[in-house]
Amino acid sequence: MARARAHRIALPREIAVAADPDRRRAAQAAKDGYGAAVLVLDDGWEQSRLRWNELWVALDPRRPAGNGFLLPAGPLRRPVATLREASRIVFLLEEEGEEVPSGTLSWADRTAPGVPRLRVLRTLLGTGPLGARRGAAGAPRAVDAIRRGDKVGLLSGIGSPQRLTRFVAGAGVDVRFHAAFPDHARWRGPELLAAVRRARSAGAESVWITEKDEPRWPRDLRLDLPVRVIRTGLRPLDPVEDALRPLRAAVAVGPPR
Repeated sequence: MARARAHRIALPREIAVAADPDRRRAAQAAKDGYGAAVLVLDDGWEQSRLRWNELWVALDPRRPAGNGFLLPAGPLRRPVATLREASRIVFLLEEEGEEVPSGTLSWADRTAPGVPRLRVLRTLLGTGPLGARRGAAGAPRAVDAIRRGDKVGLLSGIGSPQRLTRFVAGAGVDVRFHAAFPDHARWRGPELLAAVRRARSAGAESVWITEKDEPRWPRDLRLDLPVRVIRTGLRPLDPVEDALRPLRAAVAVGPPR
């Protein structure tokens, strides 16, 4: 349930989130209960019993195959060779002017020949207070702009904490400390208090957490430093109309009767 809340809080209100280990059952609930015309699966590629219309695989341009091992020894959910099943490879860039390394492009040519690619830039919109909700019709939350040189401590429970450090530092923020907990970790007050104390000792003037981690943050925790939530956006660097055409067509048709 914590994972479902983490995804739901980051989405507009009109988007329903169905959480179930049985993805087919979750899909049926979304269709029957909410009239869903399109089903978007997070980590859906690992569901071998499902057939998809579109398969977008997001890759780290610097380490597209991680350490080459499947979970739990590495980050991969499917063997590298199955990347050729993708409808589209999405390279997620995190710094202005960053390019996909030529070695990665050559690797993609060999591993998934002919699969279209799309570059997307993650942007740091600013930070906001804990618990801020989207407005009506998915209106974005209010955010405060960051200031270059802000001294911050990061607390995260995500799969690639080193990318978070790189992303925030790339925006000109002075990252003094990063307490990286395991992905989807259940945070407890004492360990968070200890991490914040270390951040303060390192010179941090505020603590930043991710939107994914926000739902797990203990609301009754009292700290010496302000806690802010990192708000991000995505900006396509390549034309997306052709890539989105099947999705828009499915939405226009509506759910099957």
